[in-house]
Amino acid sequence: MASVASKNPDSEKFEIRKKRRGAGLNSTIAVMLAFAILLVSNILSSRLYFYQHFDNSVPGGLSPATLEVLNRCRGEVRITALFE
Repeated sequence: MASVASKNPDSEKFEIRKKRRGAGLNSTIAVMLAFAILLVSNILSSRLYFYQHFDNSVPGGLSPATLEVLNRCRGEVRITALFE
């Protein structure tokens, strides 16, 4: 019975609160980290944007190797392009 009497109920509540605070802090840090990753990836994608021309009349079109591969293709070639 002495062991039951020596336990302090307030210390148990303090431990539970400490664990809850730790879980809340962990969740907050995880959300902030996810937001930071999204922010940095958005900034980098806007700064490192590059555009590829697919017209032979414009400098920077398809390479000669690509044109050679396309010329060797027999039959119908289907190309799907997605535009913004």
